[in-house]
Amino acid sequence: MPNLRKLLKKYYPIILLVLVVAVCIDLLSFSDVLTGPILEQRQQEEIMQKLEETFPDITDTVVVDDVYVVLDVNGILAYAVLATGMGYGGEIKTLVILEDQETVHSIFVVKQTETPGLGGRVQTPEFTDQFEGISIQDIRLKQDGGAVDGITGATISSTTVTEMVRKKALEQVEALPSEEDVQAALQQQQESE
Repeated sequence: MPNLRKLLKKYYPIILLVLVVAVCIDLLSFSDVLTGPILEQRQQEEIMQKLEETFPDITDTVVVDDVYVVLDVNGILAYAVLATGMGYGGEIKTLVILEDQETVHSIFVVKQTETPGLGGRVQTPEFTDQFEGISIQDIRLKQDGGAVDGITGATISSTTVTEMVRKKALEQVEALPSEEDVQAALQQQQESE
């Protein structure tokens, strides 16, 4: 018994630390469960706001297989998808708006954790405006034969955004929803409201 007491006394700080860390991990997981839906809702609201700012004449927006379809009185106006990639400081999430199957209308960085003043500049108009109206095939940094100037000192962030935008745009062009899919989703959305 004296040896057990010595062992407990010796390892008590380690056992206590392990228990504290385990409780903290559980609390963080629980807070993520609580805040996850709220953050997702805010992101959806931000995306809808960006679409309304970009297309002031839209009549409706419907989501079909993770593609935001922007509609006006004449039908489909544009498509928007979220592209995600890992930058230097963490995840970068970008809204990619396609005007058609070959051309990017614009992009907006929805979330980023890059270094302020360096990689964080991927969300500035000086960088994002370069994507307006360019062919999906030209979405590469100029140093790689594309049409986009990278951000000095933020090569990883610049490369991440251009690569994920091009890759996601090319993937989605192959799977854009048909007019029938859009109408069915729109009808279902109206019925649920």
